[in-house]
Amino acid sequence: MTCFIDFETSSQNADSWPIEVGLATIVDNETRVWGSLIRPSAHWDTNDWNSVFQKIHGIEFEDLREAPVPADVVDQLLMRMEPYDYTAYARQPETASRLVELLLPEHTSYQKIKVVSIGDLLINRSLAVPNLERINRYFQRTQNTPRAELRAAALAFAFKSGGGS
Repeated sequence: MTCFIDFETSSQNADSWPIEVGLATIVDNETRVWGSLIRPSAHWDTNDWNSVFQKIHGIEFEDLREAPVPADVVDQLLMRMEPYDYTAYARQPETASRLVELLLPEHTSYQKIKVVSIGDLLINRSLAVPNLERINRYFQRTQNTPRAELRAAALAFAFKSGGGS
């Protein structure tokens, strides 16, 4: 069983905040996908909103006002990640970890979420070099998918097509 995570952010700045999270899990070779928009927390600087990013991912700031609050999103993340020991794999684990760290204080749980590089997963599973190259080629073809849920699903599919489960 494996879990993948991806985010959309308010901008590309270091102060960006999460606006969408996507999670893809593999159970018995079946991929399950979940995603949610995230309402900005009162603690986040909404001046960091980038209208150019809005054109890329298609998420309008007004959509976020009706989105679930961060605590509710964390509830869903924790529930969905429990079978995976609260560990998820990402292409950019440092960024994903920072965004998770912005979400967690908005929740009453002390549970931590660990984000690990998908590269580490591939090495740990001893996937052969041709399989690793196939995963990278697949992801390069799909990396412009502008939504977090779809990119998490692309990670899961690439992993499975490379021999992972």
